[in-house]
Amino acid sequence: MHERNGELYSKFEEIINSTTHSLGIILGVVGTIMMILKAKTGLHTFAYTVFGLSITFLYTMSTLYHGTAHKKLKSIFRKMDHIGIYLLIAGSYTPFLMLAIKGETGMWMMINIWALAFLGILIKVFAFNRSEVLTVILCLIMGWMVIAIRTEMIASLSFDCLKWIVIGGACYMSGVLFYLRESLYLGHAIWHICVLLGTTSHFYAVYAYV
Repeated sequence: MHERNGELYSKFEEIINSTTHSLGIILGVVGTIMMILKAKTGLHTFAYTVFGLSITFLYTMSTLYHGTAHKKLKSIFRKMDHIGIYLLIAGSYTPFLMLAIKGETGMWMMINIWALAFLGILIKVFAFNRSEVLTVILCLIMGWMVIAIRTEMIASLSFDCLKWIVIGGACYMSGVLFYLRESLYLGHAIWHICVLLGTTSHFYAVYAYV
């Protein structure tokens, strides 16, 4: 992260940063309710809830981090924000693996993706200030692990569902380019918008097709 005058972002940037991700809280809360209401089984309810809570957690922590000026609280919320990234990635996989892929492949992928998520969380808890590069690498690995189950996904999901998954992934990857350029004015806000679009795309894929 690049600092400007001792701060990561200007006050105006923080207003934009918190505003963009406050929309994600709405998506998380409303989206979770919508998914639970359409759930056919207890397994559906569980998978939808994990996904919905991961959305809500990330966007709540991000909004609190960027929205508070209290240095101690800001530091805590920043750490929780980064932890939320791992939870969202694993949470986004969960409904697809539990409800569509299933079987041994789905189970092992679930174990691996959540193991990496918890590894990332541990790194953030115990080595936050030394984990920036590792965070990006680990998140990219988790995101691209979908390639390992591409055959199963093509066989289990409709073309339209796959389309929205790819669109969401493209939004996330586009956002990473701005995340890595923190010195760019409003670059973090653009990253936020890309993440929000990615999450929305994946939510639609789950809600409409899984």
